[in-house]
Amino acid sequence: SPWRGEKVDHVVRLTDAEVSVEKRNNTYTVDVRVPRKTLGLEATDVSLKADFGVTFGDAEGTETQLRSYWANPATMLVDDIPGEIMLHPNLWGSLRIP
Repeated sequence: SPWRGEKVDHVVRLTDAEVSVEKRNNTYTVDVRVPRKTLGLEATDVSLKADFGVTFGDAEGTETQLRSYWANPATMLVDDIPGEIMLHPNLWGSLRIP
């Protein structure tokens, strides 16, 4: 963005994550499995504040046109990278990992 920026403390590629996508008609289901160790979780039955989502692009795959998140409803911003990456824990949901 020409007028603001945002720093991210830590970004890591989850090479040991298992991801599968099941497409049906006009819907899809994504199943993501990440080892506890990768997330730094050793305890069982953990409750966390979390959010995750998906971005949808145009037909050419060059421009984000829609952001859809599990918990955060305020995802209409799609053309300001700093705004898109900003964390808003007050809009996250509760996630229980048994």
